[in-house]
Formats: sequence, C-alpha cells, structure tokens
Amino acid sequence: MKPLDPLALPLRGTQLIEASAGTGKTYTITTIVLRLLLEAELTVDQIVVVTFTRAATSELRDRIRSRIASAAAVFEEVLAGAAPDIARDAVLESLARSQRPDRALRRLRRALRDLDRAAIFTIHGFAQRMLQQHAFESGARFDVELVGEQRPLVTEVAHDFWAKEIATLPEECWRALRVCNVNLRAVTALAHVAAAWPDLPLDPDLSAAGPVELEKSLEELAAAWERVVDEYRRDGVAAFAALARPGFHKSYYSTEKLAGYRRTLDALASMRPQPFKEPPAVFKYLAAGSIKVNNGYVAPEHPLFDAIAALNEVSDRCRREAVRFADALRCRLVRFARERVALEHAQAGSQSFDDLLHGMRDALREPSRGTSLARQVRERYPVALIDEFQDTDPVQYEIFRRIYGGQRKGERRALFLIGDPKQAIYAFRGADIDAYLAAARDAADGVWTLTTNYRSDPGFIAALNCVFGRLAQPFLHEGIGYTAVQAAPGRRDALTRPKVPLAPLEIAYLTRDEAGRTGNRAWEGTEEWQRLAAEEIARLLASGATLAGAAGPERLEPRHVAVLTRTNRQAQEIQEHLRELGIPSVLQGDRTVFEAPEAGELALLLRAIADPSSGSAVRAALGTRFLGLDATAIARLAEDEEQWERWSLRFREWNGTWAERGLMQCLGRVLREQDVVPRTLRELDGERRMTNLRHLAELLHQAESEEHLGIPGLLQWFDEARMDPARHGMAPEAQQLRLESDADAVVLTTMHKSKGLEYPVVVLPFLGAKSAPYASEQENLRYHNPERGGRLELDVRSRELKSARLEIATREHQAEAMRLAYVALTRARHHCLVLWGGVSASFSSLAYLLHQPAAELGGLAVDIAARLKELDDSARFAEIEALAAQSGGTIRVRAARLGQAPPHRHEKLERALRLEARRLTRRVPAGLRTSSFSAMARSQDSVPLSTQAREGRDIDEGTSFDVILLTGDVKVGDAMGGSVAVTLAEFPRGPKPGELLHAILEKVARQESRGSKGQITPLPQLVEGELRRHGFEGTHLPVVLQAIEEVLATPFLGPPDATFRAVLAGACVPEMEFTVPVASALVSAVRGGEGGEGGLTARRIAKVFAEETAAPWGQHYPTRLARLAFGAWSGFLRGFIDLVFEREGRYFVVDYKSNHLGPTRDHYASAFLSPVMEEHHYHLQYVLYSVALDRYLRRRIVDYSFERHFGGVYYLFLRGMHPATGAERGVFFHRPSAQLIERVSTLLGEPEVAPCH
Repeated sequence: MKPLDPLALPLRGTQLIEASAGTGKTYTITTIVLRLLLEAELTVDQIVVVTFTRAATSELRDRIRSRIASAAAVFEEVLAGAAPDIARDAVLESLARSQRPDRALRRLRRALRDLDRAAIFTIHGFAQRMLQQHAFESGARFDVELVGEQRPLVTEVAHDFWAKEIATLPEECWRALRVCNVNLRAVTALAHVAAAWPDLPLDPDLSAAGPVELEKSLEELAAAWERVVDEYRRDGVAAFAALARPGFHKSYYSTEKLAGYRRTLDALASMRPQPFKEPPAVFKYLAAGSIKVNNGYVAPEHPLFDAIAALNEVSDRCRREAVRFADALRCRLVRFARERVALEHAQAGSQSFDDLLHGMRDALREPSRGTSLARQVRERYPVALIDEFQDTDPVQYEIFRRIYGGQRKGERRALFLIGDPKQAIYAFRGADIDAYLAAARDAADGVWTLTTNYRSDPGFIAALNCVFGRLAQPFLHEGIGYTAVQAAPGRRDALTRPKVPLAPLEIAYLTRDEAGRTGNRAWEGTEEWQRLAAEEIARLLASGATLAGAAGPERLEPRHVAVLTRTNRQAQEIQEHLRELGIPSVLQGDRTVFEAPEAGELALLLRAIADPSSGSAVRAALGTRFLGLDATAIARLAEDEEQWERWSLRFREWNGTWAERGLMQCLGRVLREQDVVPRTLRELDGERRMTNLRHLAELLHQAESEEHLGIPGLLQWFDEARMDPARHGMAPEAQQLRLESDADAVVLTTMHKSKGLEYPVVVLPFLGAKSAPYASEQENLRYHNPERGGRLELDVRSRELKSARLEIATREHQAEAMRLAYVALTRARHHCLVLWGGVSASFSSLAYLLHQPAAELGGLAVDIAARLKELDDSARFAEIEALAAQSGGTIRVRAARLGQAPPHRHEKLERALRLEARRLTRRVPAGLRTSSFSAMARSQDSVPLSTQAREGRDIDEGTSFDVILLTGDVKVGDAMGGSVAVTLAEFPRGPKPGELLHAILEKVARQESRGSKGQITPLPQLVEGELRRHGFEGTHLPVVLQAIEEVLATPFLGPPDATFRAVLAGACVPEMEFTVPVASALVSAVRGGEGGEGGLTARRIAKVFAEETAAPWGQHYPTRLARLAFGAWSGFLRGFIDLVFEREGRYFVVDYKSNHLGPTRDHYASAFLSPVMEEHHYHLQYVLYSVALDRYLRRRIVDYSFERHFGGVYYLFLRGMHPATGAERGVFFHRPSAQLIERVSTLLGEPEVAPCH
C-alpha cells in the first residue's frame, strides 16, 4: 500500500484508495473529478459517481459543485492577471500551473452548467438507470415498478408458510416444535433473512426430512409419560419415602427439594406429554442410574425411578427428532420464501432494490449479451468512482468488475474504489468485507492510502496511533491493518483545561469496589454504569475546559459533547440520567416513534375515546401520563359516581369530536381541556414526550386522510403500525424519532448512526460491553466457510449442531466490533472519554485494545475472556497505565467515582426561563384563510365540519328525500326503471356510507386508470377491505359489491359502450386536488372584477349566478345562494375533484353522490335530481370545480379553448345508477357557459398578502 499523491494517481485501470477516518476522502474524490475534467478531458456526464445513500449523493453533488466552482474562480483570476490565493490548496496550485487557463475555464464552466446531468447515483439508482437505458441488452422489463420496502410482502409470505406447513400439523408435533424455537416470530425473521440474501447458499440443505419419525417418537413419549404418571400415582409415596432416608446428597434430596419434586410431578400429571428443551430437576435426579448418594450408600430401586429413566431416554430421542424436523422446516422456509417473493414480484410487475442489483449482475453474466452491455455502459461512462466501497458486497463488486475490470490497449476506462476497511460495520445490512479485500487483490499495485488526518488534533491522533499501532492484528483480520496517520500541518490541540491538563484520550476506570460489585458478572449495562456516564459528562462540563476558536477560547458546552452507544435503548437510558443532572440532551437514533412509550399510552387513550362505554378502557386511559390520574384516584372513581359520570361524559364528547371533525381536532381538544402540554413540559422529559405525541398525531392524521379511515379502521392501522412499522409501507425516515430542541444539547446516538459524522468531544460508555452474535444471528447463521474459499453461507440448523460454525461467526462478529470501535473513537476531533472497569470477563473491543498482550506473551493466541478473569482491578489498571506511559501524555487513565457530580448551570436556559409576553409587531390581515366548498355551503349550519370537509373533500349529505313530492311529467313506475328498488335501498345512509363509496370508487379508479402499475386487487377483496376499514359489518359485502358493479357497468355517457368502467380505462385522474387563489375585493376590482366589498362574499357569487342565462337552476336559487353566511374572505379555495377524464379531446368533471333520494330507481330521475342539486348547493360546487379545471387546462394545453376542450360536469348519484337505465337515472349533466366560468374566475382573482409592519 502506497501513500497517495492525488496529482500523481493514474487515471486508468483499477485504483483502490484506503481513506482512513478524517483523511479527506471527499476532497480526494473531488480532486479526481477535477483531474478527469481537465487532464482526461472528460465531460461531467461521462463520469459516474456511486455512493450508498440518497443523502450522500446529494452531499457529494454539492461538494463536487463547490470544488469545480472554486477551480473555475482560480482560472478566472489567472485570466484576469490576478494572483489567486491558492497556497493552501496544492491541487489547485498545480492545475493552475499545468493547464491552459482559457481551455480549463471553458471546461469547468461547462461542467458547472451540466452538473445537474452528472451521473451521481446510489448503487441501486445506477443499476436501475443502466437496466432502463439498456433494456434490450439486459433483458429488463419496461413496466417494472420499483418497491422500496418489501417487508410487508415477506411477512405475508412467512405467514402463508406457517399456515400451510406448520399450523396444519398435529398438535403434538406443533408443541414439540415449540421446544426448538419454531414460532411465528422466528419463522418471519428467517423469511426476511432468506429474502434479503437470495443468493446465499444454504448449507446443509435438510429440507427433505418429514414428520413421520417425530410422530412415532411422540407416541412413544406419550406411553412413557403415562407410565411415569401411573407409577407416581400408584406408589409415589413409597418412592419418596426411600429418598428421605439418610445417605443421599442433601443438595439434591433435602426435605425442601423433595417437596419441590413432588409438586413438579403433580403438575406434570395434569400436563400433555412433550419433550423438554431442558428436563426438570425431578427427571435429572430421580431417574434410575442418576440418583446421587453419599459414599457407602446404595441408590434405592423403585418402578417410578425406572419409569423416569425410560422417559428421559424417549424424551431425548423425541427432541432429536423434533430438532431434525425443525431444521427441515427452516430449510424449506428458505426455499419457499425466496421462490414465493420472486413469484409475487413477477406477478405484480415489481422488484425490490436488491432485485435491481441481481438483475444487473445476471445481465452482465449472460454470455451473449453481457459483454455488449458492459461495453455500452463503459462507452457512456468511461470512468466510475465508488464511494464508501467498504460497504459493498460481492454482487455490487462483481457488477463494477465486469464493467470496468481489465484494461485493453487504447481504452481510457478507469475504476476508482474509495473506502476504508477499518470502517466496514454494516454486515447486518449485507455488506461483506471480503468483497473489499477481493478488490484490493485485484487492484494489485493500484492500492493507495491517505496518510494525513484533517479532522482531529495532533494529540488525539497520536493516542489512536499508540492504541491501534501496537497490535499485530488490531482488527482481528490478517487483511486489515492499521497505518499510522499524521496530523494536518500547523494543527494544534484545541481543548485545554486549567489546573489539571486534559489528555486527548482519557479512560475512566470504575473498580468493582466503587460500583459495589463482586466477581466477573456483567454489570457494564447497569444503572450505575449509565449514571457514571452522565456524571462524567457533568464533571467535564464543570471543569472549566475551553475550546480554541477563531474568535478566541470558548467554554465547553453540552452541544460540544456526543455520547455514542451500541443501542438506542442505551442512549435513552443515559438521557434519563442527564436529565436528572439538568444537562440538556437530544436523541438521534434509528428507533421509530411507534416504539416510544407515548405510542402505547396514546393507543390506550384512543381506545377509550373510541369506546367510551367501556369502563376498563376509560380507566386504562385515565392512568396514562396524558391524563395523569394515579391508582388511588382511579380507585376512588368506583365510589364517586358523579365524578365517574363527568369523566364518561368527557370521553363521549371527545368521541363525537373525532367522529365529526377528525382525530386531530379530537386530540387538540383533549390537550386543551386537560392542560396536557403545560403539565407535560414541566417534567424532565416533557419536551421529548410532546415531540413524540405530535409526531404520532401527524402520522395518524395522514393515515386518516389518505386512506379515508374511520375510527375502527384508524385504531387497527395504529395497532398494526406499532407491531410492525414497515407493514404500511411508510418511509423509515417518516417514522424515526424526531429531534427535540437540539440547541446547546448533548447528542446521544448510536455508533452506527455516527459514522461519517464528527464531534468536538466523544464519550464512549459501552465500548467495553460484551461482543457476541445476537440470538437471532446465531439461529440464522451467516458466516464465511473456510472450507469453500471463504464463501458466505447460511446455516439455519439448531445451535447445538453448528458449534464450529458459530465459533467462526463469533470471530467475524468480534472483528466487526473492532472496526466499530475504530469508527466510534475516530468521531472525536479534540477529546474522547472511554469508560472501563472491572466488568464482565468476556470479549469486548475495548478489552482487546487495552489488554491484548504483546506477541511474545501469546498475542492473538490468548483468549481475552480467559485473561480478563485472571486480572483483578489493580492488574487491569496497571496495564492501562503502561499503555499511557507509551503514549507521550496523549492517553491518561484515572479512577472513576460515583456520585458528587456538580450541578450543571444552563445559562441559556436560565435566561429563557425569565419569561415576558411577546409584543405583536405586525398587522394580521382580516379574512385571509383557506376554505373549501363544504365550508362555504354549510356556513349556516351549527354542526362543526369534519376533517375531510375542512380539507376540501366532498362529504355527501345525510338528508333523505323519500318525501319529495313527485312533480313534472315523471311519476314513479312510469319510466323505464319501473318501480324497481335500487340495490342500496336498505344500505345505511349519511356521511359515513358516503365516505365508504367514495373510497371504493377512488381505489377502483386508480387501479383501472390507463397507465396504472402494480398489483390489481380483485373487486370483491377491495370492497371487503374498505368495508372493514370504514367499520362496516361483512354482511354488507354482497349488496355493496353488486351496487359497485352496477355503477361501473352503467353507460352514463349515452352510447352502450360508454360505461363508467370504460371511462376509467381511458385517460383520467382520480381525486384531483386543487388550490385556487381568492383575492380581496380591491384586487379583484382593479383586475376587472366587481369591487365594493372586502373579499369574496355569497352576495357577489349570487349576482353572477342570477345573470346566467339557460341555467339548470331555478329562479330562486341565487336568492338562496346569497343567504350563505361564509362572510367576506380572501386567501385560497381548496378541494378535491372525484374524477377528471378526457374523451375525444374534451375534459369532464365527475362528482360522486351517495345521497338517498328514495327506494326505487325512479326517485333518481332528472326531475328529482334538480331540487337536490339546489338544496345542497351542488351547482355552486361544480362551477368552482370547473373554474379550477379551466385554470389547470389553460396552463397545460397550448391552444386551449373552453368551448373546444371543456366537456361538462357529471354528478353521479350512485344509489340510483343501473346499466338498464343508463343516463336516465342517477345522472346529472350540465355544461356551464364560458361566460359563467370566466366571471366566477375573475371574481376569485389572485390572493393579496398584507405587508408586515
């Protein structure tokens, strides 16, 4: 490995650059890009840059843009005759000397202009682009939908396997499998592993084994079990009397032990036979041949003891058969999950992100087309730079190796691989360090390293060099070494402390005596350890330490400190101790808000609001921290009937608010009436709890709005999200815990989350925690098999059958723990505090770094766990002192003390607590708001609007028109429909059924519209799901399904083939959202409207309607319209059009109505629709919708004309529609005049925003 000179790096072939932490990896990448632009004369869109996250691509694009702009500025100054100040940038200085300024500037300006076209991708984005651009060479499908989250699909596949393979087994077999950890959770976990690593070989594959032998051994077990029970009942007294005599080992046969054995046998006599994972003590010590007697005594004989010995033998055999069958089931599950997930994707026309990579690799492997595909990619992108290459896997490396590997004469291809194997910490996501090492071998002489650390102070760099540099294999892998780095020239240590100097790396050692602990039991995760971390931070903040800065020394504050933990739970627990010390902190982890305690409490509160008649639900809600009653207060309610009734009334009122106005309004009312916000914020963790509550409320509101969920449906959604946040396909970032106020707060995050970040001071409390594979990792074991060249394999057998492979996997896990320790330590810029002490004698990264002996004392051959058992606190302390002595003062070890932490004075917080009222300094414009048609039409009602209505969604009225007098020429029974009853005659009426029918038609429209992608849900299944989601019984399914089928088959456009379904198959947009500006009267008048009043009013609208000729409304309707009481207002009008469709060049508005007008089809004739249209102001609604569509089309169609392009408005009264009656029943159509739409549009005008004063 050679030190890298970025100006001498060859721009051809494969070059691997090892960029240790803080050595300027991104700077190196931008330097290579500059050289490719200027020296290789490539354009910016000929260079592909690949990294592993979207956030990283965005940051990398910005950094490349900034570097190119800086270089362009240098050449501009050179051309202008000025001397650019580039002494600190050797690369720009060299390029300024070696390049012609005019040509270089021209190329750089072109690169800046074209940078938005630059190929900066994630690895999955690169694969997707290549497969799409070269679909014929790759064989990729054109119509594949990319699925970002396939966890719900894999979970469903696992449940299917459970239902087919396990739930159908005899109960005895199923009970035996439980002993082998075969349960639904374990099955689901294995299915996810199988789907995430579809290429991972399964070794050994035991899927052929069946349950026959297990069933046979279970029969033998039942017989042996019955014999024990019979013998115990027959003569158990005599057997235990024999054991009560002298001569038996009292540790196993004392009076108390014998009584316990008898209780166990009594319990077993009533149990069904089953093999034991670990036999009860009674079976160990009462079996013939196993009874413990003292010297000189003979064990007694008894049929019970013989029966127990026989049972033990059969139980062992039964358990072996259960293990064999369980292993077979696991192997079958792996095959089933991989095949079924692939099949589901194929049928749905979808693929996962990993499928993209496998598709790209397979296409490159294909003999006939792979070479052509690789050549075309190289021609498009001659050079590729792969960032964070240590996080790659064999599939990803094979893709780039096949495209850019090798070098033909005359070719200018190049592959730059930039990463750091010491920071490869994502094996659980699929990264494989062996892929990096294979690339290093392939690169041969093209392996380079960066040797200058620009992040950290010289003293801290020296400390790290001392810790890692003294070990032969600091990362437990012969392919990964440690190269000492140097500090940036001129850099000095920035953190100082008066009186007692502060070493860059400090180790606080807590002895067993100080912690009140004895022996080698693990205690590094206990409350004492967490409290110590918080107290050490408090002492550091109170020590008077200062940081050197451009403006002079700055006092060390909480915002300068970061605590890095292994898990989110550890971070949360330390935060509790920091709060107790008054130190502000903020969590930045991967935990989802659905895992927060507030999610469980909110679920209890919502269940009580949903069912206020349930006393148990209400009492559970009262016990939450939101409402704050303690157990005593809740108990008193049983005796205080009046107080209980008041609480019951509150919950009933909250239920009404939720039903009428939506969840957000309901929760807002609860928070206000119960003073939840001020009461919560007075508590230590109040800010965190309120942040979580608001986050949860937003997610619930989003689900309620987007999926049109009623109360039961939303509760079910919340329960499912809490159990499995990925179930509903939410983006992970949408669920992650949000930050509290992070101003001047200690940062708490995980070591994994901290990668790529840096902090002035880092505290590491858990670097000494035991490092071993988790139980789930041991069950579904991934390891590199040395017998097959280090190939990564999957072994799903029971643990006792793969002990050798577990040792390999444990060693790999420990090696990654060492890399994680490197990542954690190198996050610090100035100072790092590590906690250590007389903790458990087990392997940990810190134990290996501090206590691994020199090579002459055993080196890597020494078992660290065994060595720690031999070292008491003084010996451990002495070894660390010896290390500190070698460090030149950059490492210090000191004894840690619990308690006596100084209180933290938060000066900014103290100033903030001196509260005063804020003065209003600007004028709030009157009448400026966002409204909707529903708010305008119901402005005279006293009933509050629902959430959907306030958002602009159309909510059907619940009024029945059964009693409308039959007028005109149409009488019931005379028309083509006769007196035939409508299908939904007995279906419930009102807003809730309307929401259901709207939701069904919206989903049908989205499925059947032209260009739709994804899996099509059959109509019966879709209707059934919506009924359940909206809280309707399944008994309604037949009638609702029939009604929807009739609506879809109705030719409401006139011709027999112009059915609703045919409309949906064409060009259409369901649920088209719009926001139309509404101006004040002054602005409207200036632009040609009708002034005289402030803002939009009902009277001004009514005047326009009254002057409309050939209108479908009666002469009195404008008078009714003028009486609407929404008042003068300006701002925005928002709404959703149920459907917009195009037919023969014309565009139509469609609105669904579920109003119940009568029991027969004739009640939906046109004569009966007119009064409904006026009664509910539907004429006003479609005029406003038409204005919105007209404005939209004017901006989208070049030669737009209302007369030529606007088709009209259809109002579909769903209950009255039927194929036999076509457009004659349940269909209202009107085409408003261009003059009407133009006048109303002018009336609305543009919004006025009042200036601030």
